[in-house]
Amino acid sequence: MVAPTDEVVAEDPRERVGQAKGVLMARGGVNADTAFEQLRQRSQDQNRRLRDLAREIVADHEVHTSPGGDRPDEGP
Repeated sequence: MVAPTDEVVAEDPRERVGQAKGVLMARGGVNADTAFEQLRQRSQDQNRRLRDLAREIVADHEVHTSPGGDRPDEGP
């Protein structure tokens, strides 16, 4: 059996939702249940699919945390 590549795993909606929950947990200092509830509520408020919102959150996080990303300067 061949293990899935990172690209295949990254396209699994459940995996992407889990990654988005992790981003929300890190940003907001909340637990997994609260992060999922925030994600679910935002999805409903914006009338968007949860998986699409999760993909956007993860992509935004990757842009802002990658080298040369659009992060605010650290320190004084």
